[in-house]
Amino acid sequence: MFASRILGCSLSLVLVALTSTARELHVIGVFAPGARLNACLSLRWESDVLFYNSGSTTEQVRLLNVSNGEIAVGRTTTMEVPPGRVVSLRRTTGQFWFPRDPPTSVSLWMWRLEVPETVEVTSFMELRTIFCPFPENKPDRGQITLPTFDRLVPAGQEQLFLGTDLG
Repeated sequence: MFASRILGCSLSLVLVALTSTARELHVIGVFAPGARLNACLSLRWESDVLFYNSGSTTEQVRLLNVSNGEIAVGRTTTMEVPPGRVVSLRRTTGQFWFPRDPPTSVSLWMWRLEVPETVEVTSFMELRTIFCPFPENKPDRGQITLPTFDRLVPAGQEQLFLGTDLG
């Protein structure tokens, strides 16, 4: 009886050790007006984050914090990423993971996320055309890749980011 309990505890510890580990990432969020081209046509910068799960089980990305405000009460702070699938933060959470203030008042922020090791992350912002009177919102002007950070760097400390262009 005692031996079976020890074996059960050992097996539980092994199973816990086999579960995927997570890392903390900091990702830039953008929702900013661009140029007004005429009375009925303007541009807007909007960011998105894509998550790809290379593992064999559904994983969860967790929102730990957002700069420029708090996580509003009642917001969901987890997002599922099925195996072999790409999930968009913007399409899955809408504006629920934006800073608590309306997105029109905050143009730039950082998400602090807990991301499983089997989930790849890419972040970008698109230049979108906004038409009136029907605000069709298309990413038809271009896209810029944004960096993701595993730690924040103190002000004045140099950091390197390779690979942004638009044109």
